[in-house]
Amino acid sequence: MAARWHFPQIPALRLPRSKTMPTNLFQTFYTPEFAPWRRDREHLTPNDIFYPKLMDSYQNMPKDILRWHVVANTAVKEAPKAVMRERLRRRVREAFRDALKQLGYDWHGRVLQPGQATGKPLNDLKGTLEIHCRGRAGLDCEFLELVDYAKSAVSAVDKSCNKDPAIVRMVSRQVQWWEESGHSTHYSLLLTPTEEA
Repeated sequence: MAARWHFPQIPALRLPRSKTMPTNLFQTFYTPEFAPWRRDREHLTPNDIFYPKLMDSYQNMPKDILRWHVVANTAVKEAPKAVMRERLRRRVREAFRDALKQLGYDWHGRVLQPGQATGKPLNDLKGTLEIHCRGRAGLDCEFLELVDYAKSAVSAVDKSCNKDPAIVRMVSRQVQWWEESGHSTHYSLLLTPTEEA
């Protein structure tokens, strides 16, 4: 029987309260470690049909960047139509992209020009960030307000990265869940994965 991996958890990221934006606009989850998306965790068991594909994609992903994405399926009650949820997802994604750019980062959290936006030296952002939309307030508000709220989330990620730099360094040295750690897994078209010591 194959052992199940223990993946890094992605805890909720606390944001400062906004006077103009509702508190349930979106919920952010962040960890300074390279972690699988929450939607992929149920498929990351060796007997799952998507396991080889997902592990291959995670092994080939760069580990020293900020991986982030927006999930809008959590707003099904307030935005019942798929086209509304897609618009909400794209709007929040563009707001985060603009927030990263205004704070001096590119799409993957790498510094464009150190200190250009804030006057302070910047470090690259690393880790895994998930943004879950909560309701249709992101459709109704002004885009600049959405960008300002996204900037507070990016600033919280930056503070978390600066607070836990030892975690980022330690994680880069250890054998991780996406690597071969003393065993090899072979796949066959008709057989389930078998482990060899």
